[in-house]
Amino acid sequence: MVLSLSLQVISIEILICAWSASPGQGVHLSFRLVLLSLISLLALEVYQRMVEIFGKESSGKTTLALHVIKEAQKNGGYCAYIDAENAFNTSFAEEVGVDIDKLLIAQPDSAENSLSIVNTLVGGSIDVVVVDSVAALIPKCELEGEIYMKFKDAQSRLMTRALRKIQYTLSRSETLIIFVNQV
Repeated sequence: MVLSLSLQVISIEILICAWSASPGQGVHLSFRLVLLSLISLLALEVYQRMVEIFGKESSGKTTLALHVIKEAQKNGGYCAYIDAENAFNTSFAEEVGVDIDKLLIAQPDSAENSLSIVNTLVGGSIDVVVVDSVAALIPKCELEGEIYMKFKDAQSRLMTRALRKIQYTLSRSETLIIFVNQV
């Protein structure tokens, strides 16, 4: 597990021990350490931050983000979940302990809409915003363009511009933004 803390961005990498002596032990330990780190960040009220949770497919990134939402809700916070993958499972979230009735869920159709929603929510009274997942954020130009057309670096350019704008809004709010990403 790698935990790096800077003034503006906290990045957490989840490493999975696929071949451990006792199956499941490595995964459970890594997940617990990362979860405790994020929950302690919430307990310390480390807001005005962007957190990226990244790791391999099915490594528990979304589950970790849902646990953070649960803890924030437990402390009376309002949370939002931006489901870019259109794969949000409400029954699983309830099993984790998230109060679905008090969770704002959005399923935007493009990266521009997703990041615009994040910027709007950060400017409001939301305590935690989760964007799941960065890999599923597809720019409008790719959605509306022909299959054979090339859009070089469209997503990275969009993210760069949008994150600068979100960071400006974030500096004037008390929000924690969690971006879920895949490697």
